[in-house]
Amino acid sequence: MVQGADDLLQWIRQMPAAYARVKDYTATFMRREVLRGRQRPEETIVLKFREPLQVYMRWLTGPPKDREAIFVKGRDHDKVLVHEPGWLSGRFTVVLPPDGPSIMARSRHPFDEVGIGRVIDLIVSNFEKANQAGDLEMRDLGAAREEGREMRVIEAILPKDPSKNYYCYRAIVTIDEGWKLPVAVKVYDWNDKLVEHYRYSNIQINPRLTDLDFSTENPDYNFPKTRINRR
Repeated sequence: MVQGADDLLQWIRQMPAAYARVKDYTATFMRREVLRGRQRPEETIVLKFREPLQVYMRWLTGPPKDREAIFVKGRDHDKVLVHEPGWLSGRFTVVLPPDGPSIMARSRHPFDEVGIGRVIDLIVSNFEKANQAGDLEMRDLGAAREEGREMRVIEAILPKDPSKNYYCYRAIVTIDEGWKLPVAVKVYDWNDKLVEHYRYSNIQINPRLTDLDFSTENPDYNFPKTRINRR
């Protein structure tokens, strides 16, 4: 660890307690990933999230625009409900496993790993493990101001050795100083290539979302009643 890393690690350690106060939130979610060596188009998504693990997403940009998806843990046999736009595909709701080939063909993560809480789990578990092993180097990249809020940007560098089973070689985390939550993360692989970039903006914490926000019966959504099961 470099000097001052203990102080920087406190920014990470405060996140689980801060997130424990979050019952639900809405955000604009940006996702840019490298999948199987190829850069995927940037996606911008309306996200609604309620604990425990209820998700609604609607794509604003990226292929295809206007896709919708709902996942509620413990409902629909733990499957994702997806509506794709289009003359034919728009006529039915596709039922998919969250880690099935259809989901994993367009994302580095299963559908049930979406959300700020999952980001926190990955960051905290990897950084603490590396710290205990003496493998963690941290750098303060300074303060930033975004959407009228104060941010702290921290870089963590882990061993450039996949056999140690850390999630990545390097990560840059942007933390909202008021909420004490991560609002952006960049992940670099063992070749120091940016492979994951996620950002949450326009965040509203605890807006009191209802069951209707996670229902295909919501009149603002476009999920057909006819369902087709796929992998």
